[in-house]
Amino acid sequence: MSVLNTGLAKTSASTGYDIPNSLRFNDDDSAYLEWTPSSAGNRKTWTWSGWVKIGNTSINRSLFSGGTATGRMSLLLTSDNKLKTDVGGTGVFDETASLFRDASAWYHIVWSFNTDNETTSANRSRLYVNGVEVLWTKTRTFADNTDYAVNRAELHTISMLSNATTLYPYDGYLAEVNFIDGYAKTPSDFGETDATYGHWKAKKYTDSDGYGTNGFYLPFKQDYTVEGFSATTYTGEASSEGSGDQQYIGGVGFQPDLVWLKRRNGTADHLIHDSVRGSTKFLRSSTTDEEGTQTQGVKEFNTDGFTVGDSNSWNGDDRTFVAWAWDMGGTTDTNTDGDIDSTVRANTDYGQSIVKWESHSSGTPSIGHGLNQEPELLILKSIDNSSNWFVHSDGLTSDSHYLFLDTSTDESNSVTSITTKDADTFTVGGGWAWGSGDYNVAYCFHSVSGYSKIGSYTGNGSATGTSVTTGFKPAFVMIKRTDGTGLWLMADSTRNPQNTIDDYLRADDSAAEYPNYDWIDFNDTGFQLRNTGASLNASGGDYIYIAFADTREYAYWLDQSGNNNDWTSHALTESDLSLDSPTNNFCTWNPINNSSTGMFKEGNLFMEETADYASYFGQGTFEMSSGKWYFEANLLTDNDEGSCRFGVSKNNGTGGSDIAIYNGAGSGSGGVYEIEGTNTGSKASYTAGAVIGCALDLDNNTIEFFKNDTSQGSTSISSTSWTPHLRVYANGGANVKVVANFGQDSSFAGNKTAQGNQDSGGIGDFYYEPPTGYLALCTKNLPDPTAGLWSGGDNQAFNTVLYTGDGATNRNITSTITPDLNWLKAYSTTDNHVITDSLRGSNHLHTNTTDAEDDAGHPYIVTDGFQVSGGWYNNNGVGFVAWQWKAGGTASSNTDGTITSSVSANPDAGFSIVKYAGEGYPSNSSATTEVGHGLDYAPEIIIIKKMNGGTGNGAWVVGTEHAGAGWDGGMYLDSTGAYYNTTNYFWDSPPTNTVFDLKSDWYVNESSSDYIAYCFHSVDGYSKVGSYTGNASTDGTFVYTGFKPAYVMVKNATGGDYGSYYSWKILDSKRHYNGQNGPSLYANRSYAEGLRGNGGTDSYVERHDFLSNGFKLGATSSYEVESNDSGQTYIYIAFAEHPFKYSTAR
Repeated sequence: MSVLNTGLAKTSASTGYDIPNSLRFNDDDSAYLEWTPSSAGNRKTWTWSGWVKIGNTSINRSLFSGGTATGRMSLLLTSDNKLKTDVGGTGVFDETASLFRDASAWYHIVWSFNTDNETTSANRSRLYVNGVEVLWTKTRTFADNTDYAVNRAELHTISMLSNATTLYPYDGYLAEVNFIDGYAKTPSDFGETDATYGHWKAKKYTDSDGYGTNGFYLPFKQDYTVEGFSATTYTGEASSEGSGDQQYIGGVGFQPDLVWLKRRNGTADHLIHDSVRGSTKFLRSSTTDEEGTQTQGVKEFNTDGFTVGDSNSWNGDDRTFVAWAWDMGGTTDTNTDGDIDSTVRANTDYGQSIVKWESHSSGTPSIGHGLNQEPELLILKSIDNSSNWFVHSDGLTSDSHYLFLDTSTDESNSVTSITTKDADTFTVGGGWAWGSGDYNVAYCFHSVSGYSKIGSYTGNGSATGTSVTTGFKPAFVMIKRTDGTGLWLMADSTRNPQNTIDDYLRADDSAAEYPNYDWIDFNDTGFQLRNTGASLNASGGDYIYIAFADTREYAYWLDQSGNNNDWTSHALTESDLSLDSPTNNFCTWNPINNSSTGMFKEGNLFMEETADYASYFGQGTFEMSSGKWYFEANLLTDNDEGSCRFGVSKNNGTGGSDIAIYNGAGSGSGGVYEIEGTNTGSKASYTAGAVIGCALDLDNNTIEFFKNDTSQGSTSISSTSWTPHLRVYANGGANVKVVANFGQDSSFAGNKTAQGNQDSGGIGDFYYEPPTGYLALCTKNLPDPTAGLWSGGDNQAFNTVLYTGDGATNRNITSTITPDLNWLKAYSTTDNHVITDSLRGSNHLHTNTTDAEDDAGHPYIVTDGFQVSGGWYNNNGVGFVAWQWKAGGTASSNTDGTITSSVSANPDAGFSIVKYAGEGYPSNSSATTEVGHGLDYAPEIIIIKKMNGGTGNGAWVVGTEHAGAGWDGGMYLDSTGAYYNTTNYFWDSPPTNTVFDLKSDWYVNESSSDYIAYCFHSVDGYSKVGSYTGNASTDGTFVYTGFKPAYVMVKNATGGDYGSYYSWKILDSKRHYNGQNGPSLYANRSYAEGLRGNGGTDSYVERHDFLSNGFKLGATSSYEVESNDSGQTYIYIAFAEHPFKYSTAR
């Protein structure tokens, strides 16, 4: 037996507790785990904890369930993405107000239950997400000191309701599932806040309370064992003979000694290789030919498989193959048990050996076989001579009778082949007397309980055929009729994993795989015949068979708590084990990106188009602007069924200048590259089974595609941010199916044999080895964010503070930072916004007015917070929010411009506060003034306010490169107006890395007036300034930020039909924890949160999602078009709670 860590690749080491993998559930498969305790545990007190990455967001899904239908208790995700605990049959349940539909990262969910003398009814059933308790909108009462269904000696399930009519299978990933019997635990027993990055992360459960009798721990390990036999399928990839192309066929589970290969989709001889003769030597079971040599066939046997070269017969492009492999023992030895010494490789544990011996000239010598037990079946062939294959079986009339493996004839004894056999030797007759210098080979087998069975049966001529008991579920069966002509029929569960098995191959024939024969079922104790064919089940016919067990055992269902409360899996296989985990989150297709319109399955890796003549799209959950990245896709359908375009896109685009893709169908013959609106042809066409690779180099701005590891050429692309992209289009009535792999599963959800190739950092599981320097799309490979600017970081630069006024005098409001910019608003009542900063001291400005600054005394900034007093933003019972930014503290003079400015800058955070005196209008109406801003890069958005009176009003001028007019225009923070194309007003030219240039306009550059400017540029993982296009849907445009937002401000820049509603919307995660369905505040209005129209009298709550990697703002009415009007451009500025690299799902 060979014990391997994984058929996939290992992840690299990480800091802290590492969860290496997860188990993927596909709702279409109704996949689930089940367990029934042998006796009841504590039914009053227990805890369930698990990490969850959701897949399908539109269905009801069960995470955990226990008990009978009437008393069953279940934890579910609903079709509207709420968490729900349900008591079956009662119609009573608890349900969260928060939504959980972030499919881009992982949630940690803890359900803690305690009715054992818990006097507070609300504490008897508690739910936590990412370390924080969530509140219910409907609350049932659990009676104290009462037993409930979980922990009965009844069925418990994961990913299925127990004992239910409607089963609600889960869709997505699960990892690190713990159940504690007898204790109500808190999230801190399973997770913790990271001291460096401030995010919630996993930790191993090690509490001294242990697990209790019925407790269990399911880490879904990838460990597996494979014993003796394994079957593998693969698709050839050699572009041509002599090309040097080779392919590693992994996932066998051991280093094979005997490999029997057959092409499936075309005529080709069977090819048999073994380690005693040498891997490059082959025999053909379907011919009488002597041994051949092919150095480009099986090149070598490897630890977990074998390598094939560029020969078409072993690796021809798009040819499909099956390989049956046997472990024949550890070493090749000389055996002296017989009259003639033999070379033997024997596996006595599994009753199989390879024997090679030199031919004798006369007599009947004995040959040692090395098994220490009499073989029941021997397959013999002359290596150096053209001759039949002899098969001897205990199911034949006598030891001397045989069948020919290369023909369909019945048993015979016309030639003296084997005369006798025993536990040490078999004796050969004149049929093997070829003379010295000629060699023969024999493959010897005897039955081993639970692993192999050599036997015979009699046919009954019925479609409900003979049932044959082997004592195990077969993985492979070969059958031959002995009393008449019959084919050598071969079946395996790798080519046909489900009953009834309908494909067969013939050991005696070179023909392609025969489909739709419906001839045999494999069951837990043997096999049953399902056909009346003479080769299989003629009435009264005699047959022999050899069968090998399905011995591949995975540990994903095994309890690792020490209690051995092992689970049983249903519709789950090794291909459902994934490297995607809470400590290394991988890219998938994003089902809540509105540019992703496909039908997603298999953990959002499988995409299927089912509508006639329609296009579906997939956009990735990762967006990259630098680095080298590799990902791949397996095509399951041919071009004549539809087309597929695979590559990357920008700006959520689906075509034209926004994509860089490889189109395998093209507009004529062959494939084409479609690169930002320019097509280049002469690429290979896509074919069913092909693996398409994409190598994206954003350090050098190139993209290169591969078909079956053959490059289709490299080409240049724009320097910008790109995300993985897939488009499928079905011809009439056809389904187009594609499975992606971003480094988490090279089996492509079970459609290929996993190959286990890693990226250049030793991470991932790829079908093909990525080019040197390229990495998998996972969070471990994302660059570390700059300088810890996010919540909990060492240099936190943004914070949101909530407090309730108490009317006290000189009250200090504590923050995690000492802010340089403090923006304060009463959110529960109407009042002005008030802005103070470290350059202007205690003077106030109001974003919702054009007033000059005033000095009202409070609030003002203090160390680690700010101070309020009485009616000055501390009104008793009023709720307040403060948004705070850290610049550089004390201001310094900046002489980079044509005037000297006073600057407090935080270059790492991309934020500075600039104070300057105007020099233009009216004294110098043609002046262009350069103002130093103190940052290392050009600002992307600048907000300027005149501090003192002067000509005209003191509007808040906003300039940004992300609006349609760019730096040729501007807009006003205090107004609902669109972005003005005002070339003659504000900006002389776009900002540089040192200065911003101003026209001579009284709003920004009036002589004798003082101004304050707030300058921002994007910082990866911390802040993002950008734009998006609205879609007027409740499922609004997805905006990728590269972090979990803590704050977003959005403004319509282009105008439209609802101008009076286009306010500056402000959202934050502190006022509304999960970011959905929360009221907004508006920078240009004094209203309380949620009040928008009719002079601030209409109550209004909109849908919005703050996600692990961005945000979505929905729209259903004219009120909501302020952030999602159809076709309108919106600018935004966002700041991080945590960078995506370390984000849990929201």
